[in-house]
Amino acid sequence: MQDWDNDKRKAHSELMKRLYASGKIKTSKPKKECGICGKQISVNNYDKHIRSHKNGNQSKSRKPICPHCGKRVKNSDLHFENCRHHPEWKNKSNIWTEERKQKHSETMKEAVEKYPDSYAKNNVCGRVKIIEYNGSKLKGSWEHKVAVWLDRRNIKWESEVNPQPYFWDNKWKLYFPDFYLPEYKCYIEVKGYKRDRDESKWNHFPYQLIVIDRFAIEQINNFDTIQELKERFMHQSSG
Repeated sequence: MQDWDNDKRKAHSELMKRLYASGKIKTSKPKKECGICGKQISVNNYDKHIRSHKNGNQSKSRKPICPHCGKRVKNSDLHFENCRHHPEWKNKSNIWTEERKQKHSETMKEAVEKYPDSYAKNNVCGRVKIIEYNGSKLKGSWEHKVAVWLDRRNIKWESEVNPQPYFWDNKWKLYFPDFYLPEYKCYIEVKGYKRDRDESKWNHFPYQLIVIDRFAIEQINNFDTIQELKERFMHQSSG
């Protein structure tokens, strides 16, 4: 337990006054400052507190309050220096610079290439509903509909697909197509809404790619062969 000298008590008292005045600390009970230790004591307990000093029983010192965030902290020196509300915090090393972001991006790319199973398309979370079908995890009802279409036509398919690199936003990233058809040596991408980033993925993709969007998914049962899908939905690179 740290000992409070008169200077520390006085500084703490002034800090408490500022915090009460600023509204960061609110109380429903009136307070009175102790003339001995400088603490703010409720009026109801003030006499008891003064008697404790006279009897030589120093009341336990409370955790100091951070002047930046107003919280009581145990390791005061460490917290005061690294408090997120400190005016100098933005200049500290825990801010992500462009150099650190680039290094992190390169590290993640190496991790994906080294451990592709951990970053496969099935290892996802969010609002997409994961559907288990024939031992595979499919993202949403549209992928499930395509898988059913393929099975009904006895077309072999795989959903665990090796990633392919593509360049976007001045960085190399990895793209995981939805299906691979080994007998046809082509891939299928089920995409609801196309974005500029998707166009970059597909333009860098070195193999045949059938892109089935939200409109095509409703018409897929009107097709009977992969060749028909290729003729209608094969992605044409824009260069």
